[in-house]
Amino acid sequence: MITSAQYVEIQHFIADRIEETGPRQMTDPFVAAAVAQIIVHGEVLPFRDRPDLQERDAGFIDGIGLALLHVAWRWKDHPAYQAAWAPPRVEGRHLMAGDYT
Repeated sequence: MITSAQYVEIQHFIADRIEETGPRQMTDPFVAAAVAQIIVHGEVLPFRDRPDLQERDAGFIDGIGLALLHVAWRWKDHPAYQAAWAPPRVEGRHLMAGDYT
């Protein structure tokens, strides 16, 4: 399982890769979506480690995190990419059931 600290590293990794693409790419829908995911995940991530976190809220936070793992995978050949960030490789229907194994 990815820790909250690792998610912060992933957010920075993706932000750095986006910055490397240059301002021309900022109109790319993929880039806009990735930036939005980073912003939202950054706002809710601090709640992930609270002991009173509801399961439904944890699922939402981890769901955005899972999406960020897939975004980071786009740059899996970059030297700063960490193998621990590899997204799970399961059929999509299992993800809908919350089965991340």
